[in-house]
Amino acid sequence: MTRSIFKTLAALLTENTSLARCLTEPGVFRGKLDSKEKARLFKSLVNYVEFEPHAFCNRACIFCPNSTLDRKANKQVFDRALHRKVLNELAEIAYAGTIAYSRYSEPLAREEIFDYIAEARSLLPCAYLKIITNGDYLSHERILRLQSLGLNYLAISIYLPEGVAWSPQAALKQIRKFSKRISMGFQVRRKARASVFVDFLKEASGMKMDARCHDFGRGKEGFDRGMSVVWLSPVLFVRKAPCSFVFRNFTMDFNGNVMPCCNLRSDNPQHAPYVLGNVAHETIFDIYSGPPFARWRRALSGFAPKSAPCKHCKDAPMNSVLDRLLTAAWNLFSS
Repeated sequence: MTRSIFKTLAALLTENTSLARCLTEPGVFRGKLDSKEKARLFKSLVNYVEFEPHAFCNRACIFCPNSTLDRKANKQVFDRALHRKVLNELAEIAYAGTIAYSRYSEPLAREEIFDYIAEARSLLPCAYLKIITNGDYLSHERILRLQSLGLNYLAISIYLPEGVAWSPQAALKQIRKFSKRISMGFQVRRKARASVFVDFLKEASGMKMDARCHDFGRGKEGFDRGMSVVWLSPVLFVRKAPCSFVFRNFTMDFNGNVMPCCNLRSDNPQHAPYVLGNVAHETIFDIYSGPPFARWRRALSGFAPKSAPCKHCKDAPMNSVLDRLLTAAWNLFSS
């Protein structure tokens, strides 16, 4: 009776809260879900699926693990047949959330990205397709090509040249330079001490396109990526808040390995023990509902000090009063 009342209240008060929905699925922790229930759980909770289309990145930014892990020499590509397999599994549940192409690669460095977008749009007509890029490989022609293939959102990270001190003025100067190169105007959305956001004015409708330039020095923008970027670890801060990523995200590396969140990567020996499975060997639904992923959700669902690799993470915080009530209930009813 108590469990039934709680489910009803959770559904009424937090209909769209991933954590509350997962509270109603205790079977995931007891290995009692069949294939249909696993697919239903994935569909009800996951709204962000991330592919790493290949391994290569042309940059080695100081705030990124690529500054110490070589991604310039690694040319491995996410297998095309495997990409189609995952898309077909998502099509089984009529997935309509976000599909992002990013991770620690530069998506536009290889031509395959256009095939990936075309295939994703064909198989998942209602999905929201997104690319996160450093903009180095962008041109006006490529932007229009992505737009014609059905990309919904192109998010561009603009970086200052090495040796140039960050300021809002310097950021805008670099954005103007980029804007001229791609032949597209922009308007400033937000300008602050440590960040500038702009929106580009497109020639055709249907695709959002924006850029951001952050201060990664003085502003200390960024996350320590599972304690792999040591200088970004806020050593005096220990995370206590739950994490929503392990409930709503499904993150795949270039090799098909699935990680608990975007801050961890399987090609980092430090994070290798955290691999949850590989989409070549299991369905996305089996991996999401499997015991390894379930253990991560349980470990990150309460308001208690977190251990490595999440100890100093400030990403995806859940600090509201409602979050606290939900996680307390989670620990009560899923034990």
